Amino acid sequence: MIKNLIRLGIFAALLAACNSGETSYHQLGLYSRYLLSDTTVTDFRILSSCGKYGRMGKIYVLGEPEEVLEISSYLLTSDHFNNINGRNVPDGLVDFAGEDFCAVLDNLHTPYANLLSGDMKDSLIAASIRNFIAAVDSTYYLNIYDIEKLGRKIPAKMVVLASAPTAAYGYFDIDSLCDIAGCNVRLITPLHAMLDQSWAQHGKGLNLAVWTSDSTGLSGVYAEVMAHEKRLRADDAADYTVISPDAAAPDAMSAFLDFMRKYRSSKADKKLSSIIVDDWDADITALREAAESVKTLSHDSLITYKSLMQDDFDIIGKRDAVVKACFSQMREHNLFTHRISYPTVETYHTEASRSGSFMLVGGKDNSKKKSERE
Repeated sequence: MIKNLIRLGIFAALLAACNSGETSYHQLGLYSRYLLSDTTVTDFRILSSCGKYGRMGKIYVLGEPEEVLEISSYLLTSDHFNNINGRNVPDGLVDFAGEDFCAVLDNLHTPYANLLSGDMKDSLIAASIRNFIAAVDSTYYLNIYDIEKLGRKIPAKMVVLASAPTAAYGYFDIDSLCDIAGCNVRLITPLHAMLDQSWAQHGKGLNLAVWTSDSTGLSGVYAEVMAHEKRLRADDAADYTVISPDAAAPDAMSAFLDFMRKYRSSKADKKLSSIIVDDWDADITALREAAESVKTLSHDSLITYKSLMQDDFDIIGKRDAVVKACFSQMREHNLFTHRISYPTVETYHTEASRSGSFMLVGGKDNSKKKSERE
């Protein structure tokens, strides 16, 4: 009863702030406000009852198909941690042994870049919320002719928003709705995972550089997320720079030096805490080796770039950051199934119904199940 009153109080405050335009760094999207204005609608009721499966729920990866498949395949095979004690040491057993994954390919709204203009961001927020609600729901459509939603599935215990635009336009709204509705499903994005790792390493006042493509860098995604994170962490001193390195660079060292040249021209002599690499094609291991070479070699041509890196400078890639975030959240909240078997994956996709409404369609097991290990 007390929890419900608290949630209603939060709801009333948020709704009043949104309606008056008083939110200081991010206004909830139209679809969020619609759900908050009538909590009897089906989507809000799904949110308010989610998380019931606990550790037996599934891990859902949502977003643009290419990025969903990148993250899902990496999570299925990663071995970064000891599964018994959680130490950051491979143990020969995949990190998410015994877990069930669901890859949700958002064909309906892809590419998200088309929704990043000022008057379309609400559409991206709404798409992110609908995808999330579909993940925490126990039903889905068998096909576009299924008008009764006959499919049955196990809902999410953890959701990964795979695409960078949804970290800026979706994460905040989903997180706010979950707080109000009492939905305890864990929410992760690659961008937030990289930022969490950098802040944990360097603390307040860190100085980041973001390695990304021109299109993402110019979209305003990083400005939106960083403004939110700086406020959340009470860290006005934190700084960041978005840089797109030469895509035609012949090797990692050339790309790294081009990146550092561009950084120096924009930030002069301010030392870097981290580079977070929001690029699936970048070879993180090779970039780390390039950075280490710059730090250790005494060649005159490298001294300028060496002076731009803090002593504890690091390079953070999004695949490893997502694995670390998922693994640590699951250990912290006791979400592992503790089954000793190879992880499985099912795929779903979004479509428009014949009337044009959102549908989650599918349910296909694409994994090669292995027999349980002794």
